[in-house]
Amino acid sequence: AVIKDESTYEQVRAGIINSCSFGFRVLAEEVESINTRLEKRFVSAIELLEVSLVKNPAYVGSLCETRSYEE
Repeated sequence: AVIKDESTYEQVRAGIINSCSFGFRVLAEEVESINTRLEKRFVSAIELLEVSLVKNPAYVGSLCETRSYEE
């Protein structure tokens, strides 16, 4: 992605904003019963609606960072 807002770019570069949050609609999934109170969900297809740069992501494994870019 290209960040055009300088303030947002500086927050990413400084590590203040370091994650992503994704808005999506599930198109295909399977659910596996682990026990009577727990299920495991496998999502195999989505429709991606939006990606946001955030401080506190819903999915803790996400990451955003800056890198060098030559025009």
